[in-house]
Amino acid sequence: MGLTSECEAYVGRRLLVEPQYGYGWNAQVDAHAGAYPAVDVPPPFHLTVDRFFKVNGALIGGIGTVEEAGHPLNGLKVGFSSRHTVDRDFVSDPVTCNLTIGAEESESKDGWLLAVGPPGLVGFGRLVDDAF
Repeated sequence: MGLTSECEAYVGRRLLVEPQYGYGWNAQVDAHAGAYPAVDVPPPFHLTVDRFFKVNGALIGGIGTVEEAGHPLNGLKVGFSSRHTVDRDFVSDPVTCNLTIGAEESESKDGWLLAVGPPGLVGFGRLVDDAF
């Protein structure tokens, strides 16, 4: 439904995140007031996968921590979830994901993992094992 089972072996490993413009990137400054200003697409960065999550038994996303010295997002959490229903991986068919970037991890009641808090960025990008 989004990620192959082989992706689960990436817990504790690094992936390259290639942010893409798509429909734009936004900051969730004040969701209650409907304030979602556009922001620049961040430059590529690496994250270390902390854990994955499943929905209805299907592996669809996870959360990681940015580890890119000198990058403006270094140390922040990144939640990711597949944008496609076809199973993809990080090597032969890199997956494009919805991304949330924030200071902390949050788990919804149905098990979705999100990054929340400042800077509250939302966008999408491709996750790739760039060791190959």
